[in-house]
Order: sequence, then C-alpha cells, then structure tokens
Amino acid sequence: MRIFATAFLLLTTLALSTAQTLTVNTRLDVVDPNDGLLSLREAIEAAKNQAGPNEIIFDASYFRPDSTILLTEPLVIDDPGGLVITGRQDTTILAPNPLLDGIRFDGLVVKSGGFTVSNVIFSGFKGTSVAVDTASGGPVVIGPGNIMANSEDYGIRVSRSRGVTILGNVITESGWYGYSEGIVVMDSSAKILIEENVIMWSNNSGIGTFQSDSLTVRRNYLGRNWGSGLRIYEGEGYNVVEENIIAGNYLDGVSIFAGE
Repeated sequence: MRIFATAFLLLTTLALSTAQTLTVNTRLDVVDPNDGLLSLREAIEAAKNQAGPNEIIFDASYFRPDSTILLTEPLVIDDPGGLVITGRQDTTILAPNPLLDGIRFDGLVVKSGGFTVSNVIFSGFKGTSVAVDTASGGPVVIGPGNIMANSEDYGIRVSRSRGVTILGNVITESGWYGYSEGIVVMDSSAKILIEENVIMWSNNSGIGTFQSDSLTVRRNYLGRNWGSGLRIYEGEGYNVVEENIIAGNYLDGVSIFAGE
C-alpha cells in the first residue's frame, strides 16, 4: 500500500510541476520557434502540450497602454487540460489585422471547457469577439474585466455549451453587420450565468436566448440597445431574471416568446 501511495504522490507532483505560466512578450501574431519570442498564438499552442491548467500572462514591458495584437485568424482554444488567459487591463488589445479588411472571422473561439479569459479588450472584429461552442462541455468563464467593442456580429456567442459564466464585462456596439445581440445564447445551451455586465448600443437586443434553458441573468445593465434589453425565445424555461437595470432600449425591456 505504501508503494502505491508513493507512486500516486509522485505522479501528482509531476502533473503539478508541468503546469506552467506562459508569458507573452511580443505583439506579433506569428508562429516562429526560432525568433526567441512567445506570441499569444504560440502560447496557446504550447499550453496544449503541457499538463494543465496553465496560465497565459503578458509581459508588462511589451504591453503598455494601447498595445494591440493584430490577428490574422481566430485564436482557437481546444485544450482539455484547461487554460487561463489573464490580460493586463487596458493594455491587452486583440483586433483584426487591417490588411485583412473585408475578411470576416471571430476573435476568440472556445471549443473546450476549463477555460477563463479576463482583462482583455476585443476590438473591431468582423465576426464575433468571443465565440463559445464546447459541445456541452464546461465550465467556461468569460470575465471579469473584458471589453468587447464594435463587433460586426455578436459580442459574445454561446452555442451548444453548458456551465458558461459571463461575468463583469463591458459589451458595446455589437451587431452592426448582422443585426446581432450583445450576448446571444443558442442551440440548446444550458446553465448559463450572465452577471454584472454592461451591455449597450447593440444593433439588436442586449441579450438574446434561443432554444436554451436554465439561464440566470442577474445584476446587469442593459441599456440603449436597438432591440429589447433581454429577449427569450423558445426553450424549456427555468430561467431567472433578477436585479437588472434595463432602461432606454428601443423595444421592450424584456420580451418572452414561447418560453417560460
């Protein structure tokens, strides 16, 4: 028994020792193993090859106010070990490369659970800023401290996912191409918490849910959106809406269609 206990302890220690913090030290969106730098895209790929959960942070000497990483394609999170991306507030900005003007793509695409992103600014994507589709896996935490601004599609899109928390973000001016919501939850997603966000100036509703259940919307500000503040469409129900400030939207404060 002592041998098995010792072996278990060694394996546990090894797993913990391989989890690491990866520090991004370039604003270039490149994959070049020979340049001596670590880009955000390289850090995401490196984390997949290490036991997790791992954390990605950003070197303060490279990321100062208005430091922008210009992406050439989406950043895809598909890391079963778990990953945390912690930006430097007001200095970690992701935006599409202007040389790709006219090419539509999302900023961050989350395909695996155990993921958290905070303190990152997503600006001007022609698709969705953050898209979550874990095929029912979870948990995923978006926030706190993120800003999603000027997305031509959704600020945040959650589809086919469970156990997603959207907490403490600012989402503004979404949907100017696709008449889209600031946050949309769709395609049989469930157990979604949307709490303490500011959602303004969406070209449709602030939050829209479609064929999804067990949604909690709590203590958000939903204002000045061009649709409803909150729209719930179909689904089995079990939704909780409480303690929100919903004001100044072009249509209803809360609209419910064929849901509970």
